[in-house]
Amino acid sequence: MNFNYVLTTGDGSVTGNFLNFLEKNRKSSIVGYESYIRPEYPFVVNQDGSLKFEASSLDLNIVTGDHSSLLSLNSQTLLEGEEEVTDEGGMLYYDLASGEYFVDTVSGQNVFHFTPELDVTNEDIVNYDKRDFATGILIYSTTNPLNHNALRVKVHSAYSNAATEQDFWTNYDVFLNGQKIKYTEDPVAEFTGVEVPAYGTTGNLFAIPKKDRIYEVYSDEPDLFGSGFIEGHCDLYLNGMEQITDDILELHTGVHKMIRTGIQVFIDNIIISQEDIYNL
Repeated sequence: MNFNYVLTTGDGSVTGNFLNFLEKNRKSSIVGYESYIRPEYPFVVNQDGSLKFEASSLDLNIVTGDHSSLLSLNSQTLLEGEEEVTDEGGMLYYDLASGEYFVDTVSGQNVFHFTPELDVTNEDIVNYDKRDFATGILIYSTTNPLNHNALRVKVHSAYSNAATEQDFWTNYDVFLNGQKIKYTEDPVAEFTGVEVPAYGTTGNLFAIPKKDRIYEVYSDEPDLFGSGFIEGHCDLYLNGMEQITDDILELHTGVHKMIRTGIQVFIDNIIISQEDIYNL
């Protein structure tokens, strides 16, 4: 197992923390919203042409608009895309030009919509955080092996802060088909944290700017020691897949004795006599 902890506490300590607790690890379920849709609002269409009624509710206090969220579906991180609205026969439809989901604040439903290829149900789990506005950069291929250096060049042309390999991996989270990967200079296995992609791997390879002031730890152990953190401000990726907070137990170290339970405790009535003296 490979564990990747992302502590949003400011340079590896609890000092300088800047994040609002409500901005982290928001869990949302897939909901059907067809009963709320009005004809003048845009629809989402499935691959077979039927209307797609499943979406995930969002909190507008957390996600304020496009490209301000980091979202995973069943632990797989998705790339936010660009949506367009088209008018066909007096009916409005959303077209997702790129990516795997988008934020819908136009229809008034305040939901995440997912690409028609994603068959979502109310058993699926959505986890999202607030992040600074920035578009993700994508390389997609169904025929040619994905090249992370080509992605770096594309990122640098857009943001001008990925001139070197070190800059690229320091400033960006990189995902291969929704699975977070980490680069190392190991000539044998340049990807760690997940299984090394086989030659010829295709699909989505995308990069998203990292959050500001984070402390990131990679470990082969499930427990993290020695780094200060604030409860609710941590993300955990297990083999590159994001884990929901329901599966994480955050405990502060420093307990030196075992706690014995089941012992009765009696408290005597204590009367405290207090005399106040005032100078007038």
